[in-house]
Amino acid sequence: MSEEFKKRFWGSQKVVALEPVDHKTPAKSPVFKMVFEDGGFEYVTEEAYLEFSTKKKSDDTDLRKRRFRFLNQKLLVMLMEYGGVKYGDIESFTMGLKNQIFESFNRADNFLWTNNDDLFVPGMPAIDERSLLEADFILNNMNNKE
Repeated sequence: MSEEFKKRFWGSQKVVALEPVDHKTPAKSPVFKMVFEDGGFEYVTEEAYLEFSTKKKSDDTDLRKRRFRFLNQKLLVMLMEYGGVKYGDIESFTMGLKNQIFESFNRADNFLWTNNDDLFVPGMPAIDERSLLEADFILNNMNNKE
């Protein structure tokens, strides 16, 4: 991306760098590490960055609303195009979508705790099987690396 695209805001955060990473989305879009002035970062696609970043600082709630409104519109168009979703299907559809999103986070969380994807059990949050002692062990290892 050109320098002009880096002089933008992501809600209240000033973007200071966009760094390409070696990853693509399932739709094959390149992913960038968007670095903020405070050192924090978030991963985004170019399309998302161009759609949601602004030239002026904005409220984080506004950013969230704009993102969700955009995603809702895209999802509605897709449902109409590939459709057949009936009013009575909405609850089942949204619950299925929620479960798939939950399982994606759950699987990643499981791997972060165990470093072993074979230990992943769908539907069982990884955190439910972890003890406070394990959490302390991880935190101590983090502190030793600093």
